[in-house]
Amino acid sequence: SGGPPQDVQIYGGDFGQNWGGGIVAHDGLELKVIGAALNLCVTAGCADISTTANWVSDLQAIGTRIRQQPIGVSIGAGINAVITNNNIAGSSSEAINVANNVTDVTASGNMLGNDGSIGNNANSAILGTGTDYIVFSGNNCHGATAGLTNNGSGAHNSLTGNVGC
Repeated sequence: SGGPPQDVQIYGGDFGQNWGGGIVAHDGLELKVIGAALNLCVTAGCADISTTANWVSDLQAIGTRIRQQPIGVSIGAGINAVITNNNIAGSSSEAINVANNVTDVTASGNMLGNDGSIGNNANSAILGTGTDYIVFSGNNCHGATAGLTNNGSGAHNSLTGNVGC
């Protein structure tokens, strides 16, 4: 059809040793990553799953193992992101990054601290300024060097029930 990709679904798969990032959602909408394994993007600031400025809508990362990268999941744009039941370890920057002014993100039930063989995350999560309608709940950040950094100013953010964050 010539337009940007829509409704991309990835079930399983191993995306390893990617230089610039594992899965980069640059243009389009509706990306779902379920049960995959991503590890070792090595370019400074790369993320194993990311949306960039042209991304329009939904990102779902569910039950995925993400290892040894600067950033585990980077939400740079879009709305309705759901990051749930993932195991993210060994991030030299942060496990989850929500960029400035992004809204409508739910991060729940994630392991964001450390892994015995992979190591600690430097930060469990960073919420940028102007973020709103963020739900950050039920995450385990135990073992991360730093927990949740909330730079968000949103009156509708809910940051509850987290351990070590």
